[in-house]
Amino acid sequence: MGEAIYHLKARWPDAKSAKAALPKVKKFLIDMAKAWGDWQNNRGFPLTPRGEKPKPKPAADYFKVTFPKKHGRVLEMLGIVLHPEDDPTMNQLAGKLNSPVRLPHGKKSTAKEFKDEWIQLQGPIIYIHGEVWHFADWDPIANALVEHFGAKTAKWISDEYANVGDLVHV
Repeated sequence: MGEAIYHLKARWPDAKSAKAALPKVKKFLIDMAKAWGDWQNNRGFPLTPRGEKPKPKPAADYFKVTFPKKHGRVLEMLGIVLHPEDDPTMNQLAGKLNSPVRLPHGKKSTAKEFKDEWIQLQGPIIYIHGEVWHFADWDPIANALVEHFGAKTAKWISDEYANVGDLVHV
């Protein structure tokens, strides 16, 4: 699976409002990572030993009831409406739940456990970056920051679409 470094900058009206939004934005991105992990663990065919025929998981039922109950806030903020009857493996979520947060496997995690290398506050700007799937779409994250967290504007770019050489002026 290809990955790329994504960068997002969001501007708040002032440094005070950006600082107030920071813990809420962190929690949102951690909740996104939890939703991504849950999606990966409950979609389609589980990994099976070589030679054995895979048995499909009842993904459509899980994504009709349980997933929206557990992750409804994230889905709503990202503007995602699930259609498990048409897409039982929920491929529609590909690229939509790619948070910069990497959760440790096998344990519940909280915002307090994470270092801040993936998110920084710089005056009225919150800068978010991380290695995610190279076809991820961070427009829903940018929109959520504006619509739900008070940012005035938010934009993102992937290092696959940027030539860092353009930043060097000679």
